[in-house]
Amino acid sequence: MTAVDELREKVGLFRRLAAEHDLDVRIEDPVELPEIPGCPPGLRAAFSDFSLAEGTFFRFRVPPAILDARAWAERPILDYLPVDPVTIGHELWRARAMGGDRILEGEGISVDPEQGDVYYADTDTWLRFSEGYDGDFEAEDLAPDVPTFFTEYVFGPRYPELVTLVLGAGAPEHRDSWLRLLRTAGVLPSTGRVG
Repeated sequence: MTAVDELREKVGLFRRLAAEHDLDVRIEDPVELPEIPGCPPGLRAAFSDFSLAEGTFFRFRVPPAILDARAWAERPILDYLPVDPVTIGHELWRARAMGGDRILEGEGISVDPEQGDVYYADTDTWLRFSEGYDGDFEAEDLAPDVPTFFTEYVFGPRYPELVTLVLGAGAPEHRDSWLRLLRTAGVLPSTGRVG
């Protein structure tokens, strides 16, 4: 079974379980995505069954750059980076300000648009490069392609590793709706600490 096939099965299962158990997650239907020359095939394939997956700590969604060929050609180019990333997800910050809840996006999960591999680089790394740093770009390699990333780190057993990498070891499990979904699906143990 390919990573795309496995992802398709998991998305269907997770969508059904989220509805049955009234879990506070969002998995939205896919949008039609065109074939785009130069776009890594795994990037488009990964979003063929959903357009957004969101829980308490992360939001993953179709990058605007793959909605059409013109958007891909006109995506922002950051000349201070070796390769301009395509962001597929962000950590979420919930802020109670001015009498309401706001959700802000923080650290991002990126895709190399030439190779198709998925990585995470923290804000300090991005800032160093934006200020002309000429050393190595230090990033945490997560997966060789987007479907593998989603099957392992979002819809799979390595999700706790992603939480620890991006948010740190102190993220409160009791608030994590996506972790509850993974446990409901039997991907992770139903009790005890994970990761």
